[in-house]
Amino acid sequence: KVCSADIDKNSNLIPIIVGACLAVLVVIVLVAYLIGRRRSRNGYQSV
Repeated sequence: KVCSADIDKNSNLIPIIVGACLAVLVVIVLVAYLIGRRRSRNGYQSV
């Protein structure tokens, strides 16, 4: 027999892993965006 508690543990674990991966991707994109803005600001100075 398969215990229903085991199924619940697995079904709860997968969304947590997916959510963590999405959160990491969002942080990477934000950091890359901020670095890009900083570089472009130094490259183009107002006249």
